[in-house]
Amino acid sequence: MGKQKTESGRPELGAGRQLVDTHCHLDLDSYQDDLEAVLGRAAAAGVSRIITVGIDLESPRRAVALVALHPGISAAVGVHPHHAGSFGADDLAELAALSRQPQVVAIGEIGLDRHYDFAPLDRQLECFAKQLELARSLKLPVIIHDREAHREVLDILQGVGPL
Repeated sequence: MGKQKTESGRPELGAGRQLVDTHCHLDLDSYQDDLEAVLGRAAAAGVSRIITVGIDLESPRRAVALVALHPGISAAVGVHPHHAGSFGADDLAELAALSRQPQVVAIGEIGLDRHYDFAPLDRQLECFAKQLELARSLKLPVIIHDREAHREVLDILQGVGPL
């Protein structure tokens, strides 16, 4: 049996390939009733690894717990800019501890969001910078959220230098 092809002649996604979904939020409540079915559909499509990404102070805990139950899932832990207003030193320490788990492969989702006004920009900048420092100290890549803040994100990344 040959590989399925699209009209362009390229193999269908998942057909004989190993795919990685680098950005999911599998810990959210909306997935809890059918998580096994979601994972089954992903596997059937050829997705061999999924990275579930943290967004607030609770989701990194849930993500790390989730990856312990599913070997094909890895986690990124971080605080999204929408939640930067409540981010503090204790939270950074907890993210650091969670980041040392072997299933954690990145710091994220971190960055800046100037479209919504869920957290003041100064708090977003501080939260982003602290999480970039954490990523550098642990030698982990980052997953960046950048919405209408391109110049600021680039300036911060250039200031930090290579992670």
